[in-house]
Amino acid sequence: MSWDNLEIASFGGVEFSVESLEDSLTRRQAEYKYPWRNGADCEDLGREARTTSISAIIFGDNYEVELGKLMQIADDGLPHEFIHLLLGAWNARIRSLAISHQSSARNFVAVKIEIVEDGVDSFLPEIIPSMEQLQTDLDADIEELDQQRVAYGIGTLATAITRIQELKKNIESQIYDVQRKVDTVRKALDDSMDHARKLTTPKQWPVVRACRRTARNCMKLAERVQQKKPIVRGEETNVQAPISVIAHARYGDSKRAEELIAINNLKNPFLIPPGTQLKVYAD
Repeated sequence: MSWDNLEIASFGGVEFSVESLEDSLTRRQAEYKYPWRNGADCEDLGREARTTSISAIIFGDNYEVELGKLMQIADDGLPHEFIHLLLGAWNARIRSLAISHQSSARNFVAVKIEIVEDGVDSFLPEIIPSMEQLQTDLDADIEELDQQRVAYGIGTLATAITRIQELKKNIESQIYDVQRKVDTVRKALDDSMDHARKLTTPKQWPVVRACRRTARNCMKLAERVQQKKPIVRGEETNVQAPISVIAHARYGDSKRAEELIAINNLKNPFLIPPGTQLKVYAD
């Protein structure tokens, strides 16, 4: 198994690699039944606490330290922050923790964790951080990636850092180009993870983890920027021209031709016949 390909979750600040995860939602209901009548009248009484069952692994040279932290958290009986793979973060408690060691597996332990939500009406879908917070997070990501570049000699991380800096620069003015730039960042990060996997497991792990976190922050930043996109509407061309000419006529900026190509999925952007219905941003 390639452990570095697993996704990361955490509880109480302790990170672990998730092999499988199952969420359970149950509603409390009162059922009113009557003699000689089929069925029942049901009344909803609210949701039970959300439960999450996780099969995970902790590995690496310091796996015993991380396992000890998790066992201590499970034993303290207190609520802690649980960070889900997809749904964000909420307060929860560990209901049970099962630990499995194998004599043939070095620096490795498998754990099964059952987590129960703590608090009334506490679960909310993930809220994307503000633009300013994401910029700050990416600054920290860049610093960590640069440290990994120096420590392990992964030259492709320099390319990734450059791409992230290009993405961050005047980000709000890149509303029509942000997804393409995020894609270039992710490609550079993927290349860096491929290089990291040639290292021994303890060394590759921090690089892969940093790359994944950075990629997530870049995608969140793109989503935050794209929330500001104006409404799309349809317009009909009245001349035969390349899309760059149409973009200049429509926006006063021929560079926005890429935007029109993307939202219209144009096969031949060099010759747009008159009468073509184009989608344009209404700004």
